[in-house]
Amino acid sequence: MVEPTIESKIVVWEDLWYTAKLTSNSGYHMQFTIYAIELFGPPHSYGRKTWVGYTENLDEARISMTGYVKWDHCMNLDFDEDEGSFHFCSKEQAMRLGTLMERLYDEAKLTLGIRWL
Repeated sequence: MVEPTIESKIVVWEDLWYTAKLTSNSGYHMQFTIYAIELFGPPHSYGRKTWVGYTENLDEARISMTGYVKWDHCMNLDFDEDEGSFHFCSKEQAMRLGTLMERLYDEAKLTLGIRWL
């Protein structure tokens, strides 16, 4: 049995204050893990999983949401269990979440190529 190739990449969207780790191993769906860039921490840093301090290492960073986009355009989205909600200080901040979803769909289309409906 041939193991599927795992493709993975990191995309930093500084304008949205999010970083995405994108993975595809089947060609039929793209998984994503989203990390929020800390506004008050050092540049390019994320809140730690332990909720104490900041890190530049995604393996140590607090995850904001996970999910996947499938070839048929269906998306599953799971929010962080610990936080359970998002806090926005303005309409513009809330709109960034919608733009993030758009960009995830754009990345899925690029990743899945001919399998994308």
